[in-house]
Amino acid sequence: MGSPVSVILFAPQHTPEGQPFQLNCSSNIAPVGQSAEFLINGETLTYVRRHKTMCFNTALGTKCRNGMCRCSLDGRSFAIYHKLSIVKTANDNFTCKMTFPNEMVVVSNAVSVSIRDFPTLIMNSSFHCKGPESVTLVCSLEGTPSEFEFIGWKHSFNGTFVRHLKGIKEGKFFFLLLNLCSYQDAGEYACSLWYKVLKETVTVHTSTTLTILEIFDKDSSLNVFWIMLGVVIVVLVSGLITVTVILSIKRKKQTERLIYRIVSSNGNIVISGNENQYIEPNAEHDVHPYETGNRPYSELVPYQTTRVYETSHGYLEIQAGMDMDTSRPSSDNYEKVE
Repeated sequence: MGSPVSVILFAPQHTPEGQPFQLNCSSNIAPVGQSAEFLINGETLTYVRRHKTMCFNTALGTKCRNGMCRCSLDGRSFAIYHKLSIVKTANDNFTCKMTFPNEMVVVSNAVSVSIRDFPTLIMNSSFHCKGPESVTLVCSLEGTPSEFEFIGWKHSFNGTFVRHLKGIKEGKFFFLLLNLCSYQDAGEYACSLWYKVLKETVTVHTSTTLTILEIFDKDSSLNVFWIMLGVVIVVLVSGLITVTVILSIKRKKQTERLIYRIVSSNGNIVISGNENQYIEPNAEHDVHPYETGNRPYSELVPYQTTRVYETSHGYLEIQAGMDMDTSRPSSDNYEKVE
């Protein structure tokens, strides 16, 4: 004859207010439907059921998640997480029950759980880091247990475990230093601690969220610097070129002279009044009356010369206001230009 069916409930006798604790209901054989019912003070709290490879909280109609409920692979153990939110002088009694073949219902032992002002962990709900700076997560113990120890840090992202981390212990404070934080450091961080009270070892946890605000790109910053430097140089060079051109034009206007050229043809003399422009003499063509800027030749040269000049491919430079009388000795200085 086989062993009698037994159902056992495990739960802590004391718990901090608002701190989740685990209720674990187990049997020596798998119940019908692979499910267990949890009760508080004789009233149904919830059902947990295993279906194929998944575990469900049937009262809520949701799939079990970490920290909510769970099932064992063999379908003989079920657990829920519960917390007491109101401080009471009376204890809350928890039981669980399972149904077996032949409609046999077995109820577990009862466990009384009471709230006491136990030590708790304190930590900010969130931390921020602007990469690639450093950030320190701080977890502290509130209360004075006779014996305690920080366990460590657990990093997860969207409920998925990432890694375990060692912290720095300083009395009632537990630090986690992250150097050069990056997007890989984002997620949830849980701080854990155990302490002893009334000959019991209690483990407590608290968690926070780390958000990475920005990642500083050194290469991008360097590129922006060189681009800005290039723009400044272009602006300076453009201004320098503009100033140089203006000064050149101004200097050219200040130094311009009216240059006349005498072209000999058939014994006549023609004077050109084009500024800074030379026209090759052409003795084969007849010379026509010449005017410059609506000014007749007679106004440009008030005296008729009687001397003959050799002007083939030669130029006579006449300064503005100069006497054109070539019969005077002073004019010999400007007669022939080779």
